[in-house]
Amino acid sequence: MIAKANARLVIEKFGITKPEHIDLYAIAGYENIIIEEANLKNHLARIHHTENVGLIKINKDITDTGQKRFVIAHELGHFLNERKKDIRSCTSSDLLSYKSKKEFERNANIFAAELLMYEKWFWEFTRGKIPGAKLIKDCAEYFKTSLTSAAIRYAEIGNHPVAIILSKDKKVIWSAINKNFTFQWIPAGYKVNANSYAYDYFTTGQMDTDINEVLADAWFLEDKLYRRNYRMYEQNMYLTNYKSVLTILWER
Repeated sequence: MIAKANARLVIEKFGITKPEHIDLYAIAGYENIIIEEANLKNHLARIHHTENVGLIKINKDITDTGQKRFVIAHELGHFLNERKKDIRSCTSSDLLSYKSKKEFERNANIFAAELLMYEKWFWEFTRGKIPGAKLIKDCAEYFKTSLTSAAIRYAEIGNHPVAIILSKDKKVIWSAINKNFTFQWIPAGYKVNANSYAYDYFTTGQMDTDINEVLADAWFLEDKLYRRNYRMYEQNMYLTNYKSVLTILWER
C-alpha cells in the first residue's frame, strides 16, 4: 500500500528508531511545509499545497497533543501521498472515522497511523499485554497520538483480537474489528443495545468504566455469526470532546 510505504520512507529517510524521535515540524520543514494554527470553522485542519511546497493550518481549538499530532501527520499524508496541487479541508469525521469512503482521506489516515505507530514498534509495545482501556491509553501516550487512532491501530495489528466501537447519540458511528475476532459485523447506525454498559451513558449520563462481562447480544445480534450465550469482555471510555463512547470488546 502506497500510503504505508510513504510513511516508512519518512522513517527511513530521517533515521528514526523510536517513536519519541518523530518531530513532525522538522519533517514538515524538510518538505517545505509550514504549519500554523488558525481559526477553522467546522474543520480540524486544512492543507494548501503544490507538488513541492505546502501550508498546513491546524484548528487552534485542538488542545490534546496526541490529537494534534495525528492531525498534522494526516495532513502530511495528503502531501506525500498525492504530490499535486490541491486544497484539502479535513473535518472531525474525516479523522475520527474508520475506513473513510473518501480514498484520499483513508490513505492520509493510513499514512498517519504508520508514521506515528510504526507496525514493528506497535507490535513490540503491545506484545503480551492485556487488552483494555489502560493499554489503549498507554499506547496513545507512548506514541503521542489520539485515543481513537491508538484504538484502531490495536484493532488492526494488536496482539489480541478486539473490536473497537465508537458510538454517539445512542448509535454506532463506526467499528474497527480485528480479522481474528469471532464476530465481524456491526452496522453503522446500529442502536446501542440496552445489554451493553455503553448504553447507560446515553440514558443516565453515567457509565461503568471497569472491565465487565457481556453477552454477544449486546453488540452482535445482527452478525450472521451470532451465537447465544457467547460471553466477552467490554470496557468503555468517555471521549468528552466528541460526546461519544469508545468501547473495547475482547474475548474471554
